[in-house]
Amino acid sequence: MIQEKLIGQLRPSTTGAEVVYTVPSNTTSIIKSIFLSNTSNSAVEYSIFVSTGTTYDETTALYFEISLAKNTSDNINTYIALEQGNVAIKINSANDATITLFGAEIT
Repeated sequence: MIQEKLIGQLRPSTTGAEVVYTVPSNTTSIIKSIFLSNTSNSAVEYSIFVSTGTTYDETTALYFEISLAKNTSDNINTYIALEQGNVAIKINSANDATITLFGAEIT
């Protein structure tokens, strides 16, 4: 049995892409849930990326420039298995949203 747990959480402090989670070496990570919470009084746009390097643009986007209404949340149920790389997020308004990743790490 694989126990799901919080594997990454971030409140981006800039409008550039920031890494939420890096897969540890010798580990397979499974991301099952992505929660995004807009804590501001206006809509924000977010993009989520998975990259084996540091490229966070249209070529590595899972979600790109998705609008999230003020004071609301998105829950993305997924199944992403990674043996290396990073999960990053870009928000168009600094300090206005939080991303939380739940999943499992298998060593």
